[in-house]
Amino acid sequence: MNKNTLLAGLAALAGMFGQTAVAVEVAKVSDFKRLSYNIDRSKQGLENARYVVDLSQWPTSVTSWCEGEKLYNLPFCGGKKEDDQNRTISKQVTFAPDKRHAPTHLQVDAVVQWQNDKVLRTHNINYRDDHKRIKASLKSKAGNGALLSKANIISDQPITLITLEAMLLNVMSGKSFKSADNLHWFEPKRSKRMKWVYVGPDSPSIKGNYPKAKADKWTVNHYNPHNGAQTEMFTVYFNQRGLPLVVQANSGKWVMALDKVIENNQRKTALQIW
Repeated sequence: MNKNTLLAGLAALAGMFGQTAVAVEVAKVSDFKRLSYNIDRSKQGLENARYVVDLSQWPTSVTSWCEGEKLYNLPFCGGKKEDDQNRTISKQVTFAPDKRHAPTHLQVDAVVQWQNDKVLRTHNINYRDDHKRIKASLKSKAGNGALLSKANIISDQPITLITLEAMLLNVMSGKSFKSADNLHWFEPKRSKRMKWVYVGPDSPSIKGNYPKAKADKWTVNHYNPHNGAQTEMFTVYFNQRGLPLVVQANSGKWVMALDKVIENNQRKTALQIW
C-alpha cells in the first residue's frame, strides 16, 4: 500500500466516525478516575462553579456532582431549588446492563440523586421491545418510593437515552454517537429528543489558563421528530485523545472547561491534558 492510498483510507475512516484523521486514536476511559470542569457563569452574574465526574465504577456507572451557588439553574446538576443547597447533591448514572445494550453503549438504565447517603429521587427506565413501536418508560420516585412522575417515549427507531455524562464519555468509550442516532437527553430536569452533529476541526477559545488545542467540534441539537427541525442547544469539543475539553451552552449562560483529571492515579491540569 502506498502512502497516498493509506492517507485516503485514514480520511475515509475519519469521515465514517465523524473525526479528523489525527483524532482516531483515543484514550481509554479505564485510564481515568476523575474529570473536573470549571463552569464560567459570569454572564449570569454568578461565581464560577465546578462539575466533577467520578469514573471509579466505570463501565457499570459514573457519579457526578456540582459545587457552587444556585446549582439548580444548571440542567445537569443534581437537585431542585427547594432542596438543601448547602450540601452536595450527587447524581449516579447507571448504564443498561442487558445483552442488547452493553454498558459501554452508554444507554442509561437509571439515575439516582442522593445527598449525605440519603436517596432524594430515583429515575428508572424500562425499555420495551414488545411494543409495536420502540418504547421506553420513565418513572421518577421520591426517596420514600412515592411516584413523582412518569412518561413514555415512543419511536419508530431504536432510542438511546443519555445524560450529559454519556455525551462526555462517548468518544473514549469507543461508542461514538453518530448523526443518525435517535438520542433522547434525559436528566432529572430535562427530557428532550436530541441529535449529535459533527461540525469539523476547530480550536476552542475560552477565558482562563487554557492552551490552544486541536479539537473536534460537535453540536448537540434539540430534534423535533414531527418535522425534522433541529435547534442547536450546546457545543462539545473533544481533543485528539477523545477527552471532552469544553461544553458550551448556545444560550451563553454557561461554559465549562476541563481543567483537572486523575489519569492512571496521577493528577493533571489543563496545561498537561489539553
